[in-house]
Amino acid sequence: MSSSKNSARSSVLIARLFRGYIRPHIKSFATSFFFMTVAAAATGLMAKTIEPIINQLGKEQETLFALKLGGLVMGLFLARGMATYFHTVIMNRIGQRIITDVQQQMDLHLLDADLSFFHANASGLLISRMTNDVTIMRAAVGECMTNAFKGGLTLLFLITVMFYQDWRLALAAFFVFPVSAIFVAQVGKHMRRYSLRTQEEMGIFTSLLSQIFQGIRHVKGYGMEHHEHGRVKNVTEKIFKLAIKNYRVSALSDPLMELMSGLAITTVIFYGNWRIEQGLTTTGALFSFITAFILAFDPMRRAAKVNGQLQAGLAAAQRIFSLLDTKPSIVDRPNAALLEVKDESVDLDKVVFRYPDGTLALDHVSITVPHGKTIAIVGPSGAGKSTIINLIPRFYDVEDGAILIGGQDIRGVTLKSLRSKIALVSQETALFDDSVRANISYGKEGSSEEEITKAAENACADDFIRLLP
Repeated sequence: MSSSKNSARSSVLIARLFRGYIRPHIKSFATSFFFMTVAAAATGLMAKTIEPIINQLGKEQETLFALKLGGLVMGLFLARGMATYFHTVIMNRIGQRIITDVQQQMDLHLLDADLSFFHANASGLLISRMTNDVTIMRAAVGECMTNAFKGGLTLLFLITVMFYQDWRLALAAFFVFPVSAIFVAQVGKHMRRYSLRTQEEMGIFTSLLSQIFQGIRHVKGYGMEHHEHGRVKNVTEKIFKLAIKNYRVSALSDPLMELMSGLAITTVIFYGNWRIEQGLTTTGALFSFITAFILAFDPMRRAAKVNGQLQAGLAAAQRIFSLLDTKPSIVDRPNAALLEVKDESVDLDKVVFRYPDGTLALDHVSITVPHGKTIAIVGPSGAGKSTIINLIPRFYDVEDGAILIGGQDIRGVTLKSLRSKIALVSQETALFDDSVRANISYGKEGSSEEEITKAAENACADDFIRLLP
């Protein structure tokens, strides 16, 4: 039951990845697929050339035949090398483009999210999803698709060579393939679970570091360095243990593949030798078959690794999509009007507000601030002062009652026009990693030099700003 649910969830995630991020690059994928086909075909032909090498070299036409065969082998290696280069470059570009698109989409989505969303989710967790999760998803899309398609095509050509040389021998050796496929599927289930837990812990780790570095003054002031180191040690040890478990599961594929390949090749040698003794095949055909079979184990071994990468990528995609599926509750109403500020009075009319956790912050509060007047809201911590300020620009919406500016209910106007009329001076200082000019003019694009200078003078900051390098 859980297996079918997990499979269904994987198919849904893969379908969404294809629709949202792979389909726009379908032409580039098709080009890359062509070069993968060339590389895979060259590998299959290399296995086939083993037969004439074994059967014909050393005979009368040795020199001429060797030259032709050598030229063919060089051509195959060159074709495979060039094809590999082109499909690798194309797939890498697609992967990097997907990273950029996803990060831009997530950034735009987060900028439109409600303020309550950021209060409920630590900044480090969000940063981890935009960096770590997206990078892991890129590996799933880029490397997994490359290895899956190229490996699958290579297997197809090599299996064709094997059946062409001796279909009975091929059937005798094929018992290893279904066993390997079952093992890969079982390993994938465990790796998906470990990958999801590892990514969650990485998000917690990023969030913890962000908290420590932002509050480093308090950490040092209260002598809490040892305490914070203990918190970091606890999280990193969890990540270490999950990584070890993940690798142990992934590494199981190597001994199993070696065992399966040893059994299969042993079967081929004994059965093939019997067929040569009976005159049913040639030594060259047997060596060509063995070469194809050995070469086929490389894409099979990669399949186990690819499955691990895929499961990690799907776990990352699941976390990314859960974030993108979170819709903001504070949005413009249909046909919302522009806020026309003529009378700048502010009225709170029997406002009731509860925070998402159910805490009642305001209970039928009414306040009138006349046009042109300045007021101070005074009260103890938790009385609702900051809540009132947060409600005016609609960082939150009231549960009951209304807030009016100039007689207009703020829920009936566009957010952009409402917030463009409000200047926010928060109790938390925030400086963006940009120029002084950009920080002063933040929120008002196209500010003139005179306006910026005037704002600096009003804040008593003009003198020391001019002394800055």
